[in-house]
Amino acid sequence: MPMETHLPICMTALAFDRSLRDRAGDEIVFAILFQPRFLASNSAHEEALRVLDELGVEAIEGIPVRYVSVPVSDERDTERAVFESDADIVYVAPLRAVPLDAITRVTREHDIMTCSGVDAYGRAGLTLTVSARGQRPELVVNYTAMREEGVDFTAQLLAYARVLEFTEGTPEAGAAGRPTP
Repeated sequence: MPMETHLPICMTALAFDRSLRDRAGDEIVFAILFQPRFLASNSAHEEALRVLDELGVEAIEGIPVRYVSVPVSDERDTERAVFESDADIVYVAPLRAVPLDAITRVTREHDIMTCSGVDAYGRAGLTLTVSARGQRPELVVNYTAMREEGVDFTAQLLAYARVLEFTEGTPEAGAAGRPTP
């Protein structure tokens, strides 16, 4: 799904999180987590910045939004980088050699919502993803991840989305959404 399609959907979905004001406080920090040395990840990061600039979203539900880039190289620095970013929402670009559970450990501990345009990442434990269903975008919500990250989407959004239940230890919970051996 192109960035121009899925990122605006992710941004719109944020307005349906009843807990956003409590989790974010006076400012929403939207972090883009990426690997600079992985071309697909770095390209997704650059594209996300471009699309966010074009969207011009400066506030959600009256709360100002600040965008930050969070470069990571491997699992060792991922948890620290996410925590130090002060993120309220982490958009996860395609990753290589970084297990998603390194991200979700810190996001769940600190009530940070996760989202991505990588379809497999929803099954692997991120809260919100946008995937392709035929030629149309499909909003996917991982209900367990949503609750563990302190997100409270409205029934209106959940009725529109495909809702997944996540079970820790499934093959999809491996590194970056790839099945574990």
